[in-house]
Amino acid sequence: MIMKTAITFLFAAMIGAAAPALAGTLVYVPMGGANEVLVIDADQDKIIGKISGVENAHGLAGTPDGSLLIAGSLTESDAGSGALPAKPKVVTEDAHQGHHSGQAAKADSGDKPLSYLTVIRTSDRSVIRRVGVPGAVHHVAVTPDGRYAIAIHHTGGGASIIDLKTFESAAFIPTGPSPNYAVAGVDGKFVYVSNSGNNTVSEIDAKTWTVRRNIKTGASPEHMALSIDGGSLYVNNADAGTVSAISLKREGAVKTYPVGGGLHGVDLSDDGK
Repeated sequence: MIMKTAITFLFAAMIGAAAPALAGTLVYVPMGGANEVLVIDADQDKIIGKISGVENAHGLAGTPDGSLLIAGSLTESDAGSGALPAKPKVVTEDAHQGHHSGQAAKADSGDKPLSYLTVIRTSDRSVIRRVGVPGAVHHVAVTPDGRYAIAIHHTGGGASIIDLKTFESAAFIPTGPSPNYAVAGVDGKFVYVSNSGNNTVSEIDAKTWTVRRNIKTGASPEHMALSIDGGSLYVNNADAGTVSAISLKREGAVKTYPVGGGLHGVDLSDDGK
């Protein structure tokens, strides 16, 4: 994930921690089984730090203001084991116990295993919360207002919605088999989730957290990119070797671009052309 940072930081927000080095464009890279996130200064092409205590992170997203990172984990634990995740250093033991008391139920886990989203404060690179969700998390997105995180459960058939004010689960939304990726619309009214198991993209109403419609794509839709104006959604169809361009303003009209090969990611140029 790439994040622009201001030339100065609000040192008042850093409680009991040394300030990170001042930087321009920061790139945050989740390192999976290394249980850390690398911090890279893209202007210097140099690793300038590491954030530890981030278990088996794969998906990573940041709030629009750059204050928080949310990392999803591919590691699962038994929801009925009673075991708690590691306590963040900035959280008291009582607060940690209280937050996770009954969290399996709040996460709507049922018999599913839990994994934990790790919430990181970028000002001092500290872990401030761990939030239980039902199953391993593949990718993560954040709504444009910074209020909600969307965690995609590739083997769980849906997405968890986390309120970033309370750090609690707000909803679980079934979307379809093998959901892969999430993108929030520019106005925050809708969230889009690709379902690689049934070749659709689910459009989710961000007020009710329900699926409004499913849009057909090519075979095995995975990563997605939204146009600058929010009018088009580009979807990478991994098995088909194509990219679907979905017109969100024309109720899901789809144009297909053949590319070939085993596609994985998709992105747009800075000018959107």
